[in-house]
Amino acid sequence: MFIGFDLESAHEYKEGVGLEEVGISCAACYAVEFAAPQLFAAKDIFGFAKPEMDAYDGSVLAKALIDYVNNGDIIVTFNGLHFDWPVLASVCNDTGIEKELKDVAINHHIDIGFCMVIDRGFMVSLNTAAHGLGLSGKTEGMKGSLAPLLWNPERELTEEELVDVKALGVMPGTKPAQDLCLTYVGQDSVTTADVYRLLVEDTYLQWTSSRSGRLVKTPWYPSILDGRLLKVCEIMDKEQCPTPWWPENPFCRDEMLSWALS
Repeated sequence: MFIGFDLESAHEYKEGVGLEEVGISCAACYAVEFAAPQLFAAKDIFGFAKPEMDAYDGSVLAKALIDYVNNGDIIVTFNGLHFDWPVLASVCNDTGIEKELKDVAINHHIDIGFCMVIDRGFMVSLNTAAHGLGLSGKTEGMKGSLAPLLWNPERELTEEELVDVKALGVMPGTKPAQDLCLTYVGQDSVTTADVYRLLVEDTYLQWTSSRSGRLVKTPWYPSILDGRLLKVCEIMDKEQCPTPWWPENPFCRDEMLSWALS
């Protein structure tokens, strides 16, 4: 079974902020065999939302993922190697759990974004991939940068953010806003699983370029082995496709692998 996994940060992730400072507000796992996404949230014993997951909350999430793997399942993410796994490990703050998470991230994990970086030198966004495969993609009107602001607002919102939040019809920091974050992360886990499933079925991805607004001429044909994409351990030693046309390419194989191999 393939488990789509995604998490949302508790604090804004921007330049100059280390992953250890990001934290987790909520997370989700999903497989087509599930009736609905399995949700994880920063909540106290009474069910009230906390600003972010603590080490115990993180360990519950980590152990759920490790249990899936121990049962023979494979975790699927979209850029989880560079973000979700190291963020989760930092929240757990446990060397034993971190060691297990690194093993999962390398040997029992398919990162769609990492596969694309190796093959094409870059990755598109999860939403772009979803639309390219005919899926609806992310929750309407919602985006990852809004999640920490909705879950536990730590600053005044900009005018643009206020417009986005007003369109969502929720007040930051309230239960409806937090419920929307849970819906969002759940939908992202479903979209990750569906993108993976269709990539395997269709064997290629053709997407609309954000620059030209037209379909790209050269689709991505991911490597498929035994009816699945390749795990991190099966492609981590491959050279990344060069991108001479993009001298400041932010996607780097070695950087994406840095936490897992540390």
